[in-house]
Amino acid sequence: MATAGQLPGSVLITGAEGSIARGLAATFTAADVPVWLTTRRRDRVTAQCLFMDLSESVDHWQVPPVDVAFLCAAISSQAQCENEPNETTQVNVLHTVQLGQKLAAAGTFVVFISTNLVLDGETPFANTEHPHHPKTAYGRQKAEAERQLLDLGQHAAIVRFGKVIVPGMPLFENWASDLRSGKRIAPYNDLVMAPISLSFAVKVLRSVAEQRRSGIVHATATHDMSYAQAALVIAHKLGADPALIAPVSHRQSIFAPKYAALDTSGLAALDLTAPQPEQAFDHFTAHAVAMGTK
Repeated sequence: MATAGQLPGSVLITGAEGSIARGLAATFTAADVPVWLTTRRRDRVTAQCLFMDLSESVDHWQVPPVDVAFLCAAISSQAQCENEPNETTQVNVLHTVQLGQKLAAAGTFVVFISTNLVLDGETPFANTEHPHHPKTAYGRQKAEAERQLLDLGQHAAIVRFGKVIVPGMPLFENWASDLRSGKRIAPYNDLVMAPISLSFAVKVLRSVAEQRRSGIVHATATHDMSYAQAALVIAHKLGADPALIAPVSHRQSIFAPKYAALDTSGLAALDLTAPQPEQAFDHFTAHAVAMGTK
């Protein structure tokens, strides 16, 4: 087994289809670390991508011995968690925790991907000691999984993200397409996020794994921005007309935390610093330069 401060000798990443899982796989593969993935799609099973369906009994799981495991697999649809609480709890809590316990018992360091939604969003820059107070079914499930996995002590880390921005996300890509075409967009001006890029999220997770940093780590941007402010950032990076942005209210149609940015002072122990929220959209500048529009 690798020691703290070293690259893991091998890693397991659950949920091969997810963006964070793919980013982790790429960074460890590039570092010549053996990587195993899991998928619930039988047509994607290979020697290095194992079948694992967290809706099934633990008796069916075959887990390779690895130094570090990243628990990325989850049902993240908030609507599905609200509408199918029993089925989603089985995946997001019961079987995820059982997998973490099985891995930890074999000496694996477990990194669980969590969310700022385990909190109520009423406190600015809530720290890692802030009590759980989720307002959604998804948040409640993640909070319960956190509680149980923290019982693994030095064998487990919880990394809470806010919004992780991945190039190609439909909402932001559609905004960009409309702005390039001179069409108006109507982002929410009263819904906030504290976005980070996928590359920064992966950097945090890799650092947690290398340092075997147990406990809770917060990884959000330095401060909040509204979705309307994000649209303005994208317009600026594209060189598009900001007058095309016509902000609207979400009218309480979805859960809207008052604050999304968390206390990220713990990143200093990983030799990292929380980014500005605007940096999460830097890929739009790169695209604009490549297209010759900026």
